[in-house]
Amino acid sequence: PTLRMRASSSRSYTDGRLVFSSVTFRLYGPDAQETVVEAPSASSAHLPESDPPPQTPAAAGREAAPDDDGFGSWLLEGGVTVRGGGGFTLVTPQLEYHETLGEARTRDLVSFSRGTTRGTSLGMSYEVGAQVVRLRSDVRAEMPMGSMGLATVRATSAVHDLKGRTLDMREYRTMTERGETLSGVQLVATFRETGGIERLVGDEGFSLETQHAVQTNAPSSPLARLLALEGSRTIQGRRLAVEFSESSEPLSIAISGEALLTAAGVDPATTPSSIAAR
Repeated sequence: PTLRMRASSSRSYTDGRLVFSSVTFRLYGPDAQETVVEAPSASSAHLPESDPPPQTPAAAGREAAPDDDGFGSWLLEGGVTVRGGGGFTLVTPQLEYHETLGEARTRDLVSFSRGTTRGTSLGMSYEVGAQVVRLRSDVRAEMPMGSMGLATVRATSAVHDLKGRTLDMREYRTMTERGETLSGVQLVATFRETGGIERLVGDEGFSLETQHAVQTNAPSSPLARLLALEGSRTIQGRRLAVEFSESSEPLSIAISGEALLTAAGVDPATTPSSIAAR
């Protein structure tokens, strides 16, 4: 990626370091997509690569050979803000930017947002050319889902494809204000260009738990207990897809692959009813 930098002041040191104040980086990938990075302070640094191969130290100078050990890299500090495509914004205390790799990363806590979705993660890497953000661990996100209320998601890790407008969360658990709980291996949220949620897909196996509050005093059949009356519902299956309207209201829920629907009443003595389907 191409880097253009602007700063309010600069200092140079005898060891070759450059330090800038009130700095703005503008990074441009192959498709000219702009990423803006702002920080109170930035300094040139010898930052190690993820898995540095054996190599010979380079001579001093700003122009670095591609195999230099992190030469041509920057350390941004004091509260860093990153703005990418689709309204994506990320904030973190400090950030390393490796010019040779075209990658920004941090081990610190990061806060991110896109449209109405907000979240945090411990550690992050951002591939500027590919426009891919990898949220490393302990990912937490909140997204409004219309009448379902605010959905809270926790995941072990996530990948946000800015160009594809997807957030791929792994080993997740989602809870809504209305009481639904969705958990599983993979949950992919697709964003609209305007920032709202367009689709949620739970893949590689899921479990959906809900609570129904429709009461009755009359004896009920197993089918009635399953579909309408008060008590809990658990759906376990292979794949679940939820489509949302532009106002974030769920429009449809589709389940594919083998699935099992189980219902239990509020009375512990009530025998659960179930339907298995393929």
